[in-house]
Amino acid sequence: MAQEEKKKKNRLGYMILSVIIAIIAWSVVTYTTDPDITKTFAGIRVELTGEDVLAENGYVVVAREDIPKVSVKMRGKRSDLIKAIDRARVVIDVSELDESGEFEIEGTVKLPNSRITVERVSMPSIPVRVAALETKEVPVRITQTGELPGKLVKSTPQKDTVTIKGAKSELDQIVAAEVALDIATATDGAPSELGYSLILADGISREMLTTLLITENVVAVNNTIYDAKEVPVRVIVKGDGDGNLNVEETEIEPKSITVGISEGMNIEYVTVAIDAKAEEGEYKIEKSDDAYIPDNSRTVTVKPVWDK
Repeated sequence: MAQEEKKKKNRLGYMILSVIIAIIAWSVVTYTTDPDITKTFAGIRVELTGEDVLAENGYVVVAREDIPKVSVKMRGKRSDLIKAIDRARVVIDVSELDESGEFEIEGTVKLPNSRITVERVSMPSIPVRVAALETKEVPVRITQTGELPGKLVKSTPQKDTVTIKGAKSELDQIVAAEVALDIATATDGAPSELGYSLILADGISREMLTTLLITENVVAVNNTIYDAKEVPVRVIVKGDGDGNLNVEETEIEPKSITVGISEGMNIEYVTVAIDAKAEEGEYKIEKSDDAYIPDNSRTVTVKPVWDK
């Protein structure tokens, strides 16, 4: 019996020793493979909150590109810090600002989990510039893409302008709101709800500039589909008589254009009117009740020849 009891005590001792060794081994492995480290991360992104309240107060943050990057010194497990590289951020609240100017706002470091601690922030207060929020009406332009074989599509926005809000420095750059319409998907008589891009004075298209608050994101566009027909361009002289225009030698470029014809209608040519003795130049084709003439096809170059 004593021998048996002794064996049981030995087995229990071995088990306890094994557990202790396992704990020590686990601690060693954990420490060596995922140790606690301290690391400084540069270029932590700065996020703004409270901009909706700021806008309600009549102001907007400007010069976002000038907001400096922040470096944050953190301590935690290696694996946690690796995850923090893309997920850590510095948040500043601008909701309490109520005037234009430059302000220093204390930032709050947001971390992916509570196991990481912040030891130092390179810039506890972040400089932010604020300007008055203004509005501007800009015209709507339609740009057609795609193809609809044998057809022309007249696209007309239901609103000639849209309202945008932002800092004056950015509003001054914007000349139009451009709507891109794929005519292959256009439906005759049915308005299309389409988003738009903002066009700058230099012709560059921007979905949105940094301070802009779009009051409406879409524009309704009415589409009318016509049969396409190519017709010649003829020159006529304004007023009485023909001004001795030599029609045969007069040059027109282009000589013909493509127009849209409604069902049941017909047109054989379009005309461009010039003054008697007019010189070479660009002239507008006369509008016609019988045909749809796209704006980009209404200008032709005429080099008139006058008989003496």
